[in-house]
Amino acid sequence: MSRTPDEFDAELPPEMARGLRQLFGRAPAVPPSLDQTILSAARGRFAARRRNRMMIRWATGLATAAAACVAIALMLNPGRHQPPLAQKPPLKGDLDASGKVDMVDALLLARRIASADRPDPAWDVNGDGKVDAADADAVARSAVALQPTGQAAAPRLPSFDELGIGNPARHASHPRDRSVALDHGHRPTPEGRP
Repeated sequence: MSRTPDEFDAELPPEMARGLRQLFGRAPAVPPSLDQTILSAARGRFAARRRNRMMIRWATGLATAAAACVAIALMLNPGRHQPPLAQKPPLKGDLDASGKVDMVDALLLARRIASADRPDPAWDVNGDGKVDAADADAVARSAVALQPTGQAAAPRLPSFDELGIGNPARHASHPRDRSVALDHGHRPTPEGRP
């Protein structure tokens, strides 16, 4: 239950209650021009905030629409807008341009040869000056080779002859001597001891 201001006054000393009534008994007079000025300033600030919010919403919407248009244009014309990539030289025998020579390339070449199409000089894989079944065979052999065409050979260890030491296993006369020679890397003595 709330109290009225008169109830609070009853609890105060009479002199204090009288002094408070004189100071705060009436609402201060605010001139209407001041009231109008404050109201106009508040309306102006609220309007500016609303304009800023609307501009941000419109700018975001326009940016999203522009990005969607660019994305659709790139999806419809992908070849025109891609930056040029470093071109690798084409592999000889890679007819489908997949980046590797495989059995699909051999099949494509065999079908083109069989269809009596005008042969392309690039189809001459074996370099004999004519496009025929031998070229399709060369592509097939290249496709099943262990080392892909155009790649460097895998690193290998040097031979004994390349190192200039000869092969010690060639000089051993007994199988036991050969194992000793291979294990220790030097020639065994005739008695079989190192």
